[in-house]
Amino acid sequence: MALFRGPSDRYLKWRALGLSVCVGALFGLLSGTGAMRDLEAVTYDTRCRLNSAPGKADPGVVIIALDDSSLESMDWLAWPWPRELWAHLADYLADQGAAALFFDITFETSSTYGAPEDSLFGAAASRIPTVFIANLFLDSAGVRIPRRALIPVEGPSPEGPLYPSARLPVAPISAGAGVFASPLVEADRDGVVRRVPLLFQTPEGVVPSPGLALAWIVTGRGPVRYREGRLSIGDNSVPLAPDGTFIPRFLGPRGTYTTLGVDRVFAMMDSGSDGSIFRDAVVLVGYTAVDLYDLKPTPFSANYPGVEVHATVCDNLLSGNGISRPGAAVAV
Repeated sequence: MALFRGPSDRYLKWRALGLSVCVGALFGLLSGTGAMRDLEAVTYDTRCRLNSAPGKADPGVVIIALDDSSLESMDWLAWPWPRELWAHLADYLADQGAAALFFDITFETSSTYGAPEDSLFGAAASRIPTVFIANLFLDSAGVRIPRRALIPVEGPSPEGPLYPSARLPVAPISAGAGVFASPLVEADRDGVVRRVPLLFQTPEGVVPSPGLALAWIVTGRGPVRYREGRLSIGDNSVPLAPDGTFIPRFLGPRGTYTTLGVDRVFAMMDSGSDGSIFRDAVVLVGYTAVDLYDLKPTPFSANYPGVEVHATVCDNLLSGNGISRPGAAVAV
């Protein structure tokens, strides 16, 4: 007779069943709670890093960065820089055949170098489909939502706050806008950005996020379809989280998308060097310098440029990438 007998198959089956029930009950109790959301967030962050795929970023999404190097090399210019520089940049990108342009910069006050600068910038922006920022308000602190801030949306009105007014770039610059967009993003309880609203409800209609506005332009400005937990644009469809926000599929750390310092682009313009990198590209201009304060915590970094969040969303929408909830698989 054996002095020791291991557990029977029946015992092991019952123990496994009991463990499954306990785990299921635990997840049931945690479901919808802050603890479960935190667990999903950690899972999402980990899988993002484990499944990093910078090589899959669309090379046609290009960032022009106001980075530390640009600020240092152009420190002879007083800040804010003359709007004439942005006018020359918009003209250059139009000449190079860029598909769309977004300025992740507010131009809500007149140029300190004189009103003609603003008119020059607005005229240059009108040569290319340009997206400018509309800062939305929950009260009447701003102006009425203009028609060019709206995109056609088929389906039920998106959930969320109603924004009755906005603050826009000064009139001469706004005159050159193809569409306005709200740059609002949402941070989770730990301060990390894992979700981005795509649609903002106003009394006049729906205002897009920058990433959606750019994708809408590139895909021909057709209706955006919003229904059954999904958003469709062009030939692609992406899932939305239960609260209606979009969970970006981050492909890698900051710098995943082609990024050129604005000083380098100005040098290209002056030298007449090849600018084919911008042909048919979606170009986003924004801050990456530490001192300009537009760095946001994401699953990859505590200092991820806000402009690269918008680039990620645009790429996701154009490729049909998306995640339904933070705990879902993020392999690419």
